[in-house]
Amino acid sequence: MRPAPLDGRRAVAAWRRLLREEEGVVLVLAVLIMLVLTLALTTVIALTDAVARAPPRSNAGHKGSALADAGINHGLGVL
Repeated sequence: MRPAPLDGRRAVAAWRRLLREEEGVVLVLAVLIMLVLTLALTTVIALTDAVARAPPRSNAGHKGSALADAGINHGLGVL
């Protein structure tokens, strides 16, 4: 059997009662804090990993650019 739906006044009264009673608030806050800390830690790990991988790619890009410039200069010298 399903409970009867709450009308407007009953719903407001139920919400007020839930807000007055503080049972379980600490558990909810602890879960929310753990969620925020987990997201922050995940972000830090992802950024650290991205920064750690960046120099080899950057170095290869600089080498490629230097080779391209050398090729252009050589071609202009031949002309």
